[in-house]
Amino acid sequence: MKIGHYNSKMWMLGGIVSYVTRICAAQRDAGNEVILFDNCPAAPGGVANPAIRKVDSAIDLFAKAQSLSIDILHLHTRVASSPPPGLKAVRTIHFHEPYCPSGTQFLFRHEIACQHTYGFAACVKGYLYDRCGSLRPLNLVESVTRYRNERRTLPGIRAFAVSNFMKQRLIDAGYAARDIVMLRPTACECPDYQLAPAAETPRFVFLGRLIPEKGLGWLLRSLARVDAPCHLDIAGDGHVRQKMQRLATDLGIADRVTFHGWIGDSEVRLLLSKATALIYPSIWQEPSGVAVFEAMAQGRTVIVSKVGGAAEPIDHGSDGLCVDSGDEEQLAQAIQVLATDAEFARRLGRAAWEKAKRSLNLQLHIGELESQYREIIGR
Repeated sequence: MKIGHYNSKMWMLGGIVSYVTRICAAQRDAGNEVILFDNCPAAPGGVANPAIRKVDSAIDLFAKAQSLSIDILHLHTRVASSPPPGLKAVRTIHFHEPYCPSGTQFLFRHEIACQHTYGFAACVKGYLYDRCGSLRPLNLVESVTRYRNERRTLPGIRAFAVSNFMKQRLIDAGYAARDIVMLRPTACECPDYQLAPAAETPRFVFLGRLIPEKGLGWLLRSLARVDAPCHLDIAGDGHVRQKMQRLATDLGIADRVTFHGWIGDSEVRLLLSKATALIYPSIWQEPSGVAVFEAMAQGRTVIVSKVGGAAEPIDHGSDGLCVDSGDEEQLAQAIQVLATDAEFARRLGRAAWEKAKRSLNLQLHIGELESQYREIIGR
């Protein structure tokens, strides 16, 4: 099978890029020809990956896919026009744009998750008062145009929602349920299970962008409430990094926190191998949470906030711990419990690994993708 994948800014590190990279590699290993398209394949001032084909527009993307006789084009980001007749396409919905004009599902003024799908009055209030999006005229026009394009181009394309939360949001927004399949981005290898180390100082890991909606501020304030010895490793970067470093200092926990910046997959696995747990403290409507799957595949328990689809794979108290978003006391208690009860943490981690190996592994995900591809190609 000849498979095309289209994403934007593959040089920008993060969970979605890791996911796309992994499934492309796995599909090649399975004997498929895989071609990657990108509308911005190089960072500013950088050199583009020669293995990635640059496209200038949706029309250019579709023309190149057809000229290469692509069997199926897998979209990972929005396009400004619908695929032409004869070009088979599917799309994984990684973000909220199809049902949220701002695309954020986050109220920045209050730093809480947005609870509704599109509604004119609610979205106007969100923009003007709750600041769910930029008020700059050009950005506002861009948001409205993007939303209208989504409403026009997405119907009729098989859409993969990355969580049950997202699937329901799409249906509530009026998209046809028959065109939506819930398919979690669980493209993680499951190595042999290894016990979490019995460290003198238990270590916890945060993976992700350092942006307000990822909840690192909430995590640091909660960590300051924890009496037990523990250390937090933060792998990721973003525009609030300096603010978070100052917060750690102001809270008196700078010596309990290490900011690593962006690190590679092998370094992520090394951090997780030494960790008691991953903490995933999102405070926006998290579409899925790729890092949760990575930790489970490594046999590590997860403390995850109950927002969006992030907590869906976790059975609280059986293979992870779920806490209310923004609740500092709950999060502090969850950290305290795992930091002081290594056997409990290991039991949760083992159960998480067994679940990942059974139903959240890379091979199963690739098989599900191929089944979906063949169904669409056969139409």
